Amino acid sequence: MLRRVLASASPRDLTFADLKPIIRCAIASWIGLVLLLINPVVQHIGQASYLVLFIGCAQPASGPIIKTLYDGIFTVVFVCISWAWWVVVSRCATAARGTGLSLEDFLRTSDCTTEACVSDRALNGEFVDARSSLVYIFLLGVGVTFWLWIKVKFPARLISVIFGLVALIVSTLTGGLYPYFLPTFTRTVFYPIAIQTSISILAACLIFPQTMNYLYVRQLRGTIGKIKEVARAQQAVLEAPITCLEDWRGYAGIKAQVGGLRASLAGLAPNSVMLDQEIHFSRLRAADLRLLTLLCRDVVLKAGGFSLFYDLVEETLTKHESDSKPPSRPSTQPTSRANSHDSPHSIRTLLHDALHHRYKPVAVFEMYRYDQWQSRFPHTAEVSNLLRMLALCGKSTGRLSAAVEAALDAAMIFLEKVNDDRFGARLLGRKIFPQDKLLSERALELGDAIAAWHAHDRMVALRPYEDERSAPHRPLLRMMYVQFHIGRYAESVLKLVRACHELETSKSTNRARWHLPSSLGSWHAAKGRPSAPVPQEDYGIVEQEDELEFETEVRDPDADPPRNVFHLLGRSIVSLGQTLRHDHIWFAIRGGVLVGIVAIPAFLSSSAGWFYRNKGLWAVIMAAFSLAPYNGETAFTFVWRVVGTFTGAVTGLALWYVGNGGGGGQPYGFAAIMAIAFPFIQYVRQRWVFKTPQPAIIYVMTIALIIGYSWQNTHVPSQYGLGHGWPVAWRRFVVVCIGISAAFLWSFIPPVTGRQVLRRRLAASSHTIGRILMAVSNFARHSHQTRADEEIIRGLVTDAQARLVVLDQRLVFVSFEPPLSGPWPKHHYVEMLASQRQLLDLLVTFCNILVEIKDERWKKALLSRAGWRQRELAAGALSSLFMAGNAVRTGRPLPQININTLDKFYQHIAHVQDHRLDGALPSLLTKQVLEDREYALFAVGSVVTFAIYQRIDGLMRIAKELVGEQWPSLPWEEGDPAMDDVESTIHTRDHDP
Repeated sequence: MLRRVLASASPRDLTFADLKPIIRCAIASWIGLVLLLINPVVQHIGQASYLVLFIGCAQPASGPIIKTLYDGIFTVVFVCISWAWWVVVSRCATAARGTGLSLEDFLRTSDCTTEACVSDRALNGEFVDARSSLVYIFLLGVGVTFWLWIKVKFPARLISVIFGLVALIVSTLTGGLYPYFLPTFTRTVFYPIAIQTSISILAACLIFPQTMNYLYVRQLRGTIGKIKEVARAQQAVLEAPITCLEDWRGYAGIKAQVGGLRASLAGLAPNSVMLDQEIHFSRLRAADLRLLTLLCRDVVLKAGGFSLFYDLVEETLTKHESDSKPPSRPSTQPTSRANSHDSPHSIRTLLHDALHHRYKPVAVFEMYRYDQWQSRFPHTAEVSNLLRMLALCGKSTGRLSAAVEAALDAAMIFLEKVNDDRFGARLLGRKIFPQDKLLSERALELGDAIAAWHAHDRMVALRPYEDERSAPHRPLLRMMYVQFHIGRYAESVLKLVRACHELETSKSTNRARWHLPSSLGSWHAAKGRPSAPVPQEDYGIVEQEDELEFETEVRDPDADPPRNVFHLLGRSIVSLGQTLRHDHIWFAIRGGVLVGIVAIPAFLSSSAGWFYRNKGLWAVIMAAFSLAPYNGETAFTFVWRVVGTFTGAVTGLALWYVGNGGGGGQPYGFAAIMAIAFPFIQYVRQRWVFKTPQPAIIYVMTIALIIGYSWQNTHVPSQYGLGHGWPVAWRRFVVVCIGISAAFLWSFIPPVTGRQVLRRRLAASSHTIGRILMAVSNFARHSHQTRADEEIIRGLVTDAQARLVVLDQRLVFVSFEPPLSGPWPKHHYVEMLASQRQLLDLLVTFCNILVEIKDERWKKALLSRAGWRQRELAAGALSSLFMAGNAVRTGRPLPQININTLDKFYQHIAHVQDHRLDGALPSLLTKQVLEDREYALFAVGSVVTFAIYQRIDGLMRIAKELVGEQWPSLPWEEGDPAMDDVESTIHTRDHDP
């Protein structure tokens, strides 16, 4: 764990371009510190001047100008919203108190004659009133509920929400102690936030300014670099000397590389929104960058094909090793046990049975039928043929792989140099080297390599089948599949390089130009995800509409369509009630109640003064920050907030005492030590992302609070100040622990587990896959398949894969949830996620195969033999996806017998009639057939179809392993697996997902 934490902030591969935002943010934070060193400025800002450092570390100007501007505007606007709400709260509480509205009105009826006297007594809790306290607590909870809803609805605005909450909580808990209407109290929070936000925006514009166009180009170049790494890893796997299963599993890391490639592509989406909203001077427009992104998406979609090949080879090697091992001796452990009423150890026996219970096997009939079908195909010499073909394939793909890597290098160089003719290069007189020649040469080399690959290189790996007609066909089909993957991967890279060459030579992009915003900023930009977000998702299942001529329609099972206005009104009320039951709404309400409970001591006359003097409002703020929608996220937050607060307190103490000697506040020493420290603080803030940025945020915010609050107390002393240095640090740590502990315990009342949410989202993904499967089936049965139709399906697949990336991240947080009722079966969810991801890859691959096949005879043979024209087979696949998804969503067990899609597929193949196909197709596997590209596409399409149905059945099996089976069945025919006895089958227990 510690090694992974440290590796996340490693300075390896750090370039000067990476250091620019760190330097910019360090300078901006230091300027804010210098303002605090000026006594008139500190006194004018007020008692919350330390927030200048706080926001400089929490929301640094690390992004492009447009992003920094958006962040600053949203932060100031959110603080103003809290200010407006505080005015409402203060006015309502004053009315409930029944005293005068102004300070002058209060002084007329009070024994205090000055404002200072009133302030001292108020901060000591002497004016706390029961009626106004109830108003304060209730309206504070309402405001917090609103901000927590914004937090989960728009995760990119997390930091802005934090300062909105700070403004609301500080105003209510401190301003609420005063006995009169105090509408301007929030300005003590507004001033420092507005000052540092302005400094950040100016720093983003003046110190190494960066546009979103520039950042996007860098991110796109990084994605292409990862594509190159995946291509290199694939070639390394093919060239590796594989002799056994352990050798093959040593290269399992390539699947993680493909997953990282998908995540990198998904990270481009939020920044793409703002490409049209800024003024920038560059060669590439937003449309050009989106074109390159689409081409990269095409490469990434095809990169997933190698994962299937890896699993196919692993399956073959695993079966070979398991068949080679001698059968294990059956267990002779007795299964009967004494009657619990007669045994003296009945309680111990029951406890032992409860703690050592093992679920009964599931999907017995399906696995038996699968083994029956597999036994009909020969397995002799399968491994030896496969390993020999792997070695030949590695040798034959060397030229193509080298050309792919060289082409990707050229694309990366193009993106690196694309903006070298801007102002800086021209003013410095630097010569510009266009990349058109390099891109042209690499595209030509790659095109020649692809042509040679299709003409003769791919046949090198198929040589064992030119002479051995009786060799098993499974290795041949798998080798054809990986060859198809290699070829289309290279073709996608070729399209990308040609697009780069066209942009390099086009008149509209051959030199830098000014590009004005083509769309105004919108709230939609706020919904985009930050570059390293806490995985948040709208977990409501949204049914997507079908766009066919014969449209389907979802119905309300409890009501027919409305017939009058009353029905419409009632439907609106029902819809509102369903919305209020949403997870996000309940989380926000629970958060508001928690803050109201934790804030109660601030509104009791016996504890209000003590609460204020010991900064109890920090506990309230941390309770609001730390509560997350689900237990796992709250537990993760709890751990890292404790660690971040402790280490930040230690670092803050060291910086304070080193810069100020005895702690009296030396401005020159303090400014000097912080000038050295700020670059390292900003480095941690921007580069340390362990799962989420939260650990780094808590660490730097604690440092800023300790040094800022200590400086404020030494130069703007208060009667109830904490002092400086150590008193601030230990109270900060203790109070933060109280707040996050309250949030952690509150998350279990009642426990809101993210495991159920993960199940529902995986179930929704199964239903989405069913929709895409039907779209692919319609695409296959259409008379003419076009690239445009394929592009629509690719878009659906890309969106579904982006959701799976978020779910993959969420697995980390769910793992933090304490196992209240037993260990969580994480491996089943990981397997389901992997199966869904492969299904999406396979579906888009099949579409590509249909487009590539030019001979209608082979296309008809593929669709007929593989069952794509069989309504019963499609219905079975869709039913399996729906049943599996619905069972996982509800947690209800499945019937012991159900539709076996793979069995139906085998039965269809066994009864297919070749005479129904148009024209004569070869019936023997000859050298000419092996060289025929149309046959290769037919064979790959058959492999992909089999893999699709196999993974659909795999999803059903995983669903049964999660929820169990019900409605037990006896064997149906001779040879079916028999149960131990009828009683044990009838009493099959449900599984807890």
